[in-house]
Amino acid sequence: MFGKTFLFLLVFSSGFSCRLEAQRAKYTDIPPGFDLSIPDKKGSLVHVWASSSKQSYIQSQNITLTLYIFSADMRLLARRNIRLGSVRSWNINFQYTDSCYYASIYYNSDSLYHIFVKVDDDGTITDAGNKPGITTKTGSYRQLNRIYALQQHNNFLYSIKIENADTSGNPENSTLLEKEPAGATASFQKIIIKKVNLQTKEESQKIYASSFRHFVNPLIRVTDNDVFVYSFSDPAFKNTRNSPYNGSFLFAAKFDTALHTIGAEFEMIKIAGPLKHKDFSPYNVFLIDKKTFIVNRGWDPDERISYFPPAYNRFPGTFRIPLNIDPTNCFRITVLDDKNELVRDTIIENRSGDAPLRWENRFIVASDKKIDFFFTRQFRRSKNGMTHIYMNNEGTLMEEDIIVDEHYEYYLKAARKLAEGILLVPFGKNDRVTGIMKMQYGIDAP
Repeated sequence: MFGKTFLFLLVFSSGFSCRLEAQRAKYTDIPPGFDLSIPDKKGSLVHVWASSSKQSYIQSQNITLTLYIFSADMRLLARRNIRLGSVRSWNINFQYTDSCYYASIYYNSDSLYHIFVKVDDDGTITDAGNKPGITTKTGSYRQLNRIYALQQHNNFLYSIKIENADTSGNPENSTLLEKEPAGATASFQKIIIKKVNLQTKEESQKIYASSFRHFVNPLIRVTDNDVFVYSFSDPAFKNTRNSPYNGSFLFAAKFDTALHTIGAEFEMIKIAGPLKHKDFSPYNVFLIDKKTFIVNRGWDPDERISYFPPAYNRFPGTFRIPLNIDPTNCFRITVLDDKNELVRDTIIENRSGDAPLRWENRFIVASDKKIDFFFTRQFRRSKNGMTHIYMNNEGTLMEEDIIVDEHYEYYLKAARKLAEGILLVPFGKNDRVTGIMKMQYGIDAP
């Protein structure tokens, strides 16, 4: 059925320890593993997937994927194995329903193979075969770079692309971002927002154009009801001192899922703050208490990386970003009110004298009242720690250091929010996961 056979094995737990640390975290040991994933499932039990070997992408490894089933208090109840055999690379993604979830596993051996299974809350795994209706309705992915971003939602692909107009003059069927163009021979830059039906291939789009601004780092986020589009801009050329086009701006627009404008056609929001030494790229968008929180990654301009997703790698002068490169060295949070007017602009960066945050090892999660940022950091004598930064719905920031066992490394990229104020974080050493920490956190709102 899949081109290869695989086995499900059930093993009941015995001898796995739990211990309490500083009344804030509970540590549960598991057999050493790699590339851990925690599904964001419904139900009372906790599921954790791990691989028996680290992916090499070049040399084949004997890979067994293990599903660990934990109780709510992190007692290991059982585990189930899926043997992939000799594999160079693999990935797993999850699709959720109210009663179960589906695990889609692709792995590369002598050919590309696919396993699609249904997983119940108690850990029961059954072959789901090939059910395109499930994957089509719930599958989603995102890609972004300096001039392109896309997101699949249900059966539609939404994208935003920045490109130069083919000729001078205002591009046809576009909305000007300024009342008048810079001149008759001015060059325009376009922001193209497109929606494609993946089944019928029908397309619709909105185009915005400007001759005064140079756009970069777009972001698109799609929900069941709304489409949010953002992009940063700088002046396209040097203006006079009092020109309204001087400085940095954020282009913001909101649509329904048919690309009909909600509210104002667009907003050009003047951005404040010391930004000359940083290059910012929109990373995620959160809606909290009728406000929009735009989280942006920042890095030094000389570390700027220009790349395209693989499907768009044909453009000249571009290259793919290496998977292990993340130049992030700060975060910026831009807060807008329900009219897309700027409320607050905040930059989170290292303070002089403090142990630096490990920006690439992060976990960011939002609720209806706040955004929580988690970063690891290493203190003196190679002691590992964790920092929690909290922003409330008014944009006020607070910070606390979380007490954890300093001898472990914590892999926040694979963390999962279990409930409000409770986080599951894999821990181990040298990329080898040896357990799960169930951690409580919380800061009183100022």
